[in-house]
Order: sequence, then C-alpha cells, then structure tokens
Amino acid sequence: MVKIDGETVINQKSQVFGGSSQTFNGSWNGRPVSARATRIQNFVSSYTQIDVFIGGQLVETLTI
Repeated sequence: MVKIDGETVINQKSQVFGGSSQTFNGSWNGRPVSARATRIQNFVSSYTQIDVFIGGQLVETLTI
C-alpha cells in the first residue's frame, strides 16, 4: 500500500509467482503513480527495495 498525504494511491498485492521485481500503479491528483518493488538477496542479507514514481519522476526509494 502506498499513501500520499494520507490518501491511498496504490492498494495492490504482489503476485506469488511474480518474480523478483513487480510494478504497481495508481494515481494521485490526476498524476500517474507507480511503485517498483525489487527483492534483493546477497550472501549477507535480503531485503526489498521500493522505488516510488510520480509522473515518471523518482520521488522516494524505500528499503524494507
């Protein structure tokens, strides 16, 4: 779930067999919003990186 100013703009679930990178789409104030979730795994750790775009511009990168 992605919220902007308290408004839910993306409320989609990942696909079980969707691969290590998935994209989710929504809109906010008439502008397209997308979030790309990528699962990253190496020898020491594993985590998910989420890049959030508004109108095609990267606005935030989250690591969970």
